[in-house]
Amino acid sequence: PISVDEIAGLIQTYNEQYREAIPLRRAALSEEIARPGFIADHVKQRRSHTCQLCNEVGFIQRNGDRYAEAHHIVELHDLVPGSYCSDNIVVVCATCHRKLHFARVVYGSGDGRNVTLSINDKPYCFERNVINQ
Repeated sequence: PISVDEIAGLIQTYNEQYREAIPLRRAALSEEIARPGFIADHVKQRRSHTCQLCNEVGFIQRNGDRYAEAHHIVELHDLVPGSYCSDNIVVVCATCHRKLHFARVVYGSGDGRNVTLSINDKPYCFERNVINQ
């Protein structure tokens, strides 16, 4: 195994090697899922840019707007009908959003009006974002 001192030495060497290096741009061709952003934007506005899991109010961006993220309960990459709908969106802070993607998440049955889930065994329940004018 490599020691902490050896790692520090390697980092120092790389820092010296790349101190004057300018990051390079490269072209990439990629595919992404189309997202009708106006739906998520509307839900975030209705929820006052407040995380539905931890109740943290979104921070103020440089442009003066509040920041919050939208998580799709049934993820868009699954290509399931209804995924775009407001009742599939939960407003979250960046931290809770990462938890929903990278922690151990177990969804409960819910009752149609509410969503229940646990993140690393901590239970949550929040109201679905059903929009009926």
